Amino acid sequence: MNNQDQGAGNRAGNEGPAMNGLRVGHININSALHKMDTIKFFLEHYGFDVFIVSEAKMVGKEQRLYRINGYRKWYLNRDDNGYGPKGGGMLIYVSKEIYDDIVVDEDDNSREAYYHDTRKGVQCMWLRMRHNQATLYIVGVYIPPTRSGEGLKKFTRNQRVEELIKCLEQFPKDDNVIILGDTNFHYLKQQVSGYPAARIQNLGYNQLID
Repeated sequence: MNNQDQGAGNRAGNEGPAMNGLRVGHININSALHKMDTIKFFLEHYGFDVFIVSEAKMVGKEQRLYRINGYRKWYLNRDDNGYGPKGGGMLIYVSKEIYDDIVVDEDDNSREAYYHDTRKGVQCMWLRMRHNQATLYIVGVYIPPTRSGEGLKKFTRNQRVEELIKCLEQFPKDDNVIILGDTNFHYLKQQVSGYPAARIQNLGYNQLID
């Protein structure tokens, strides 16, 4: 998050060992299917280890079309589920070179992404990793504009901020967390849900990108 609507925030010293040598990026794409060349360009030319795509607008039957050589992917679809068809949605690409850094889920012995998706329009998607002997959560966030989707218009921007706070409160305070995404609200505007910048900073997060 930055002082407009996109960027990155972190917690617990992510400038240190947990992030050393790790390239993490984000793009809000507004339909990934029609812009796969752009996503591939970023991955091939900048060598991101983890790359988050928000507003992917994909559906399950298309998921094979989003494969990129050298990367594994996880996705959070937003099909016609009350939000409006194919709105929002997220993708996370992880380089196969660091795939083993993703923590194995104890319940099913797999490396999975985790989700927080509500009917108030907030989508959070994250991976838990062990990198440079430190625990690291990489989190993607997407909140659509208040004017979008018949199913979302009844929820105010303040309500969506509250849902975002609920998502961010899930992560252990002693672990490293980096957040990237598009929130579609002014991060520093005091009139929005009791000044979201201060509330998020109270959770221990710092703004990295202005």
